[in-house]
Amino acid sequence: MWNKYKNKNFVAVGIATSDKPEDTKASIKQLGIEYPQILNNWGEASEPYGVTTIPQIILFGPDGKILRRGLRGPEIMEAVEKYLKD
Repeated sequence: MWNKYKNKNFVAVGIATSDKPEDTKASIKQLGIEYPQILNNWGEASEPYGVTTIPQIILFGPDGKILRRGLRGPEIMEAVEKYLKD
C-alpha cells in the first residue's frame, strides 16, 4: 500500500508499541520497511488515539481527524482508495 500511494498525498506511519528501540530498528531494517516509524516506548503516540491492541489501523484525513479505525484486510485498501478519490 505504501509503495502504491506514497506519491499520491498518502503517508503511512508505523508505531512500535512494546519493543526495545534497538529491536524495532533491527526489525525495520530486516523487513525493509520504508515508511516512517515512531518508537512509542512511553505510549505518547498511541494513548491519544486509544490504541490498546495491535495491529491497529487508523485512517486519518489531511486535517488530522480520524476517518476510519479498526480496518482489516481488503477494507484497508478500499477505505484508502475511497478517501483519496474524495
